[in-house]
Amino acid sequence: MTERITPEAAGRLFGTGEGPSHERVTLATDPDSGLQAIIAIYSTSLGPAFGGCRYWAYPAESDALTDALRLSQGMAYKNALADLPFGGGKAVILRTPAQTDRTKLFRAFGRMVQSLDGSYITAEDVGTTVEDMVAARTQTRYISGMPREGTFGGNPSPKTAYGVFVGIEAAVRYVLDHNSLQGVSVAVQGLGSVGWDPGGAGARAVRRAGGIHHGHHQRRGGCLRALRARRGDHPGGGRRLPVQDCRGRCQ
Repeated sequence: MTERITPEAAGRLFGTGEGPSHERVTLATDPDSGLQAIIAIYSTSLGPAFGGCRYWAYPAESDALTDALRLSQGMAYKNALADLPFGGGKAVILRTPAQTDRTKLFRAFGRMVQSLDGSYITAEDVGTTVEDMVAARTQTRYISGMPREGTFGGNPSPKTAYGVFVGIEAAVRYVLDHNSLQGVSVAVQGLGSVGWDPGGAGARAVRRAGGIHHGHHQRRGGCLRALRARRGDHPGGGRRLPVQDCRGRCQ
């Protein structure tokens, strides 16, 4: 960690400042595994807080806290909009060079989840895998998305990629008044587990619908080279796509 939680960041310990404060923010460490983790529970009014676990190298501890607070609040809104019997929560594990045993790390995280007695249910998110959740599952039962033979579960990336595609379709209908993606160019910033799903669920769906898929990633040259080999896909290079912040303007 290059920076500890600053006095400025400490003013956000209990919430993002956009809406009510969080119900609970839990920090835990485990010297044996190197675990440094935050679990933020925004609301349990509709049920136990549900949201995945992110494993990321943050520039500062304050960034990890901000991520946990924002993501958990977003999960509360998402679960409510989907009419699911869950509140909103999120976990982040701060990635450090000291964490040399991934199985031990996620077992320690599982004990942290178990200590909350079911008020938070975890799952995969950015930087975590099915294998990580299997390790955590040895210490807690409060995990969703476990692999199950012949039924729903396991890696959520293909489902997330398809959800992105459905959102693109809805946006094209709303903004362009088109009922298909025929001839529409779609740019994807980031070729991670969702943007670069091995099954290509999102990209394949775009191509099937007649769209043109462009992939962009700043540090993943191998993915861009592989993208060139896939018919209908176009590498967009390593540049970052322009982003328009529409918070407060999109109704």
